[in-house]
Amino acid sequence: VTAAIRNLRFVPVENRIPVPTTETTTFTLSVNDGYVASPVLDSSTTVEVTAANDAPTISGTIAGLKVYQYSSLRPFVGVTVRDVDDLTLQPLQITVTLNNSTNGFFSSLGGFVSLGNGSYRITGVTAANASIALQDLLFVPTTAERVSPGVPETTTFTIAVDDSFAAPVADSLTTVIA
Repeated sequence: VTAAIRNLRFVPVENRIPVPTTETTTFTLSVNDGYVASPVLDSSTTVEVTAANDAPTISGTIAGLKVYQYSSLRPFVGVTVRDVDDLTLQPLQITVTLNNSTNGFFSSLGGFVSLGNGSYRITGVTAANASIALQDLLFVPTTAERVSPGVPETTTFTIAVDDSFAAPVADSLTTVIA
């Protein structure tokens, strides 16, 4: 029996408790040898688990998207943000920044707010809701009076995801040629 008890292994459910909280699990051991009327109990064995932060991830960004004058496009239509913490419910802050605000702007902001100078932010969203909001952003280039025919302009977008526990994760792969 002692060997069997020593071989028990406790595996907590990953990402179940909010970062950075701690949870204590108490184990109750009950032994009954068949001779004593009530089993012997031991409730003094505990394990303390502290949630560890996992950095969010960004996938599905694409470089070299093309849009023509007087048109618009959704540059993040394939982008997915993931964060496994808190059973995927950890609140995130997403910031999207254009490398040059004169190159265009986003319409159909959804929950995003324009911060000016080509920056847009949404806060307090899950990774799933952040993905949907990013996919809905519509980029409208403003090349009509500034860019000559045959001389395209490239706009680089940076997506930054902040979970408030680690440094923000950033991706600057998405570019639009207008």
